[in-house]
Amino acid sequence: FKSLKVDNITFCYEGVEKPTLRNLSFEVTAGDSIGIMGPSGSGKTTLVDLVLGLLEPRDGEILFNDRPLKLEMPNWLSQVAYLPQNGFMLDGTLCHNIVFGSNHKEVDQEKLRHALHQSQLFNLIEELPNGVETLVGENGIRLSGGQRQRVSIARALYRGRNVLIMDEATSALDTETEREIVDEIERLKGT
Repeated sequence: FKSLKVDNITFCYEGVEKPTLRNLSFEVTAGDSIGIMGPSGSGKTTLVDLVLGLLEPRDGEILFNDRPLKLEMPNWLSQVAYLPQNGFMLDGTLCHNIVFGSNHKEVDQEKLRHALHQSQLFNLIEELPNGVETLVGENGIRLSGGQRQRVSIARALYRGRNVLIMDEATSALDTETEREIVDEIERLKGT
């Protein structure tokens, strides 16, 4: 990942006269950390869907490393991790939830340790009866909201994603936990 450029895009949902986004431009380069704020209905999630390639702009274009995103979709998707407000959690172990989608029998222990360290989950691991092999319950019920968010971050880091897109990922958290997650994102900035 070198850059993602949103170049003068306009997007309008079918059957709606007024565009959700109009003439929007910005660029994100490797190491940047940005936040997008606005009232409900202002197009934040639509923008995320456009950047993820789930929607296409009516006008303008999105460029990944100076090439049209639609031509680079497999490469882009190998670089990006999407962390929604309520990330998916398996009814399995903490390890299963971090290496999600990988062969659990072939866990790269060094990558796992690195992801746990970067996502600030080591303290949690030490408190759990079976460490990373502790069952977290359906939808991670045995974890706090902040811990579930850290697991989502660890999953993205384990899979080697260079870009994290978080859509209201801290909105359901209390103020202190939200501050901790924002601090973790700041620590990851530039890496």
